[in-house]
Amino acid sequence: MTNRGEHREENISSSAAFSAVPSTIFLHCSGEEIANAIVQREYNRLLQLPRDRELEGDLLDRAVKAREWYEKHGRPFVAARRVPIVKVSEEIISVGAQFIVPGRDESRSYTRNITLHSLVVSQRLTAGEANALMILACSAGP
Repeated sequence: MTNRGEHREENISSSAAFSAVPSTIFLHCSGEEIANAIVQREYNRLLQLPRDRELEGDLLDRAVKAREWYEKHGRPFVAARRVPIVKVSEEIISVGAQFIVPGRDESRSYTRNITLHSLVVSQRLTAGEANALMILACSAGP
């Protein structure tokens, strides 16, 4: 994957929790790059086959065609954003998320707290004295 730059969003917030301007990092890569990066053993695993199985006949033909299709049509998407932790208590983690809504004349920024529920994550964040999370979104493409 090649990082063809970061997409930075300008956000305005009076909240002290957003003292740093959050940015979303987009990693851009092509379907061809992804298809070529997957070694045969991993491709077999993704096909739910034994890793060492030799593909042959109709199965090999379909696997090759699927890989070729993804090389041409795949549009992978990867984005990451750091979000501040507002509060951690027992199994509840509250994070502050900023949303940018583009407008005709100007964009508006909205802040909303989102609640996550996980006892294990809450305990780990508390033990590590964490003040933010990295949120990762990935897709193989539409």
